[in-house]
Amino acid sequence: MSRPRVGFLVATGLALGGAALLMWPRLRQGPPPRPPAAPPPTASAPPAGSPPPPAAPPTASAAASARPPAHVSVHPDTAELCPPDMVYVGAKYCPFVAFRCASYLGTVPEPSAGHEEPDEKRRCERYQDELMCEGRPAELRFCIDRLEYPNLADVKPVVMVDYRQARAACRAEGKRLCEADEWALACEGPRTWPYPYGIERDPGACNIDRRPRHPNRRALSVPYEVSVEVERLDQRVPGGALPGCISPFGVHDMTGNVAEWVHDREAEEGDSGQPSVLAGGHWERVPATCRSREGAPPRGFRSYRAGFRCCRDALDGRKARRLAPSGSRLPRRRPLLD
Repeated sequence: MSRPRVGFLVATGLALGGAALLMWPRLRQGPPPRPPAAPPPTASAPPAGSPPPPAAPPTASAAASARPPAHVSVHPDTAELCPPDMVYVGAKYCPFVAFRCASYLGTVPEPSAGHEEPDEKRRCERYQDELMCEGRPAELRFCIDRLEYPNLADVKPVVMVDYRQARAACRAEGKRLCEADEWALACEGPRTWPYPYGIERDPGACNIDRRPRHPNRRALSVPYEVSVEVERLDQRVPGGALPGCISPFGVHDMTGNVAEWVHDREAEEGDSGQPSVLAGGHWERVPATCRSREGAPPRGFRSYRAGFRCCRDALDGRKARRLAPSGSRLPRRRPLLD
């Protein structure tokens, strides 16, 4: 057999293996097993005055289906505009936003250092109640997965996938990878909050600010060692397990947990030429805001802290984005809270 044919077969096998890995959380769900027959009742009863058995702890699916916090308002037409596992997002998006941090966690970063400061120093405890918006807004309308891929409650999000694999997994479901501005709008809501729940950082709401575990880079690069190393480093929580980590549109786990691959048009047209961007931060001590982006890692980059979710156009067939009329602007300064 010729070398080109052997190389083709090897590449095909690797591709099929990667696809099977991505789809495994969905495939393993399968139909639920038939419940066993109930045992016949017995005449025995617990002694009088004995305490009731302890209640089972709430599951991620119960948290995801519980009554949402007061700041959440899912669009009433979501069921008509989106598939059942997605929510509808429709609002104006400000392209350039500036927040001012009122207090930082720990040391205040040097103003001259900017983004050169370590991530841990750039975590804002509370933002001032004022937003600056510049540029011509866009009107966005689309559907987005409620949870991180595989978009299943009680299941941890997929990690160790690169940009191309994430894009292919979304296409296999008739969806697409989210645009960076779509992802940010779904997280920040119509009031453009820095966090999905408001302007004050809450480490109990989302899976953030955890102590980092130092990775063994060699183990992450060795096929027969990577799964063990990822398990050691893992600090993910299942989708929907934190009921407070939900955006005004009803999207869960957008900041923290795992950073998410998005397609960034501006980055693709810029100097890097790379459309691949990681949004939202992860579980460690990083800013983890709705507009946090890890700039243009290579498309083949994979990380134990990186996953994705999918978007799609609304089912009514209308365009997903439209620039506001020429000269249209959102208020340059406006409060973030009511």
